[in-house]
Formats: sequence, structure tokens, C-alpha cells
Amino acid sequence: MAKLADFLEIPYCVVDDRVGYCTKERFPNATNLFVNEDIGKAMLSANLNEKSYVVIVTKDGDDIVLKTALQFPIAYVGMVASKRKVITIFEKLKSEGVALEQLEQVHSPIGLEIGSETTQEIAISIIGEIIKVNKEKKPMKVKQLIDN
Repeated sequence: MAKLADFLEIPYCVVDDRVGYCTKERFPNATNLFVNEDIGKAMLSANLNEKSYVVIVTKDGDDIVLKTALQFPIAYVGMVASKRKVITIFEKLKSEGVALEQLEQVHSPIGLEIGSETTQEIAISIIGEIIKVNKEKKPMKVKQLIDN
């Protein structure tokens, strides 16, 4: 996805909890790299706003990243995950007080349906979906996420 973003001249940042992975050598054109062993703190460092598009691709931190992203008035959030994983994460976040209305705005499965099979095709479908959402300019609804 970073290579496609570079090609399309779409600015992007990378947020990661792996110090050795999130490097300028791997992502030379990233506008920012946010690295912290605590992925939630790394996400908070990104200063997300209404122009931010968040693509969640983690090994095991999707719930933390999603909950953090939904605290901001972002334009888009998509998560690469199996249907079972999405259901599990949504149930967990609902039990923690995240509003169902917020979770319903999450794109998952992520990407346009183009019959993607390879990682490159999946990346194209995700970037395509981001472009589509950007052109439609329908911001996500921002409500209080945690009901206390």
C-alpha cells in the first residue's frame, strides 16, 4: 500500500509497535513514522483528524488501534481481518462502551470488491476504496464513543 500511495502521491504515515519494522528505510516517503511498543500510544501520536484515513493491519492489536482511531473525527477506517475476527473485536469494543453506530462505519472487509487474490491486488482494492470515500466526502459520524 505504501508503494501505491507513493505512486499516487498520497501522503501517509505509518504507526507501528515494531521498532525494527517501522523505519525510514522501509517507508522512505512516509510523512511520519510513529513507533512505540504501546500501539495505542503510537496511534495517539499520529494526531488523527477529519482528513485522516486509517487502515488497520496488525497481528494482534486491531481492537486497540480501532478503539483509538474511533476517538477522532476521521474520514475513514478500514480493517483487514476475517469475518470471525471482526465479530470478536466488535463484540469486545461494544462491551467496552463503543457505540454500535461507530462500529457500523468501519470498512471490513476492506477494499473494493474486484476479486482480489494477491497482496498487490488487495492493496489496489484498498487504495481504490480510500479514493472512492475521499471523492464522496462523507465524513464519519462523530459521537461520544464510550458511554460512562
